[in-house]
Amino acid sequence: MKTFSNFLQESFNTPYHWEWTTKKSDQRYARFFDSNSHKFIVRILEIQSLSFVPENSWTLDFVYKKSEKSLPSWDNTNFGNPLAIFSTVIDITKSFIKLKKPAQIQFFATEPNKAKLYVKLLKKFEAELKTLEYEIVNDTDYFTIQKRKNQ
Repeated sequence: MKTFSNFLQESFNTPYHWEWTTKKSDQRYARFFDSNSHKFIVRILEIQSLSFVPENSWTLDFVYKKSEKSLPSWDNTNFGNPLAIFSTVIDITKSFIKLKKPAQIQFFATEPNKAKLYVKLLKKFEAELKTLEYEIVNDTDYFTIQKRKNQ
């Protein structure tokens, strides 16, 4: 019998199968389906022409669709396995970092509870980011994955 801790670790380390659906120089879209066939879309868009943002900076968000006919939603899903969903978004993010080597990737939590969850889940991702020469910086509900500064 699995312990709850083992269940959590397994869920976090088992991303859903995903694929890139859009591969342009200034945007990447990936999609995956959870075990209930809900469609998720991860958007990574280059931040254009902002003097206070380093060159090669990107923003990331993800949306879900309950059915093919429904509109994408940023709302809290309240369904599925949030650890597997987050694990998949992290897997897509790691792939993007290896591919584009961005200066930074910015994202935010749409509600306080999500921000708290992101902080906890990102701690598990932190060691892997260090091997890629990246670090996580967060300010309440706003997060940045950025290249580590030379010490």
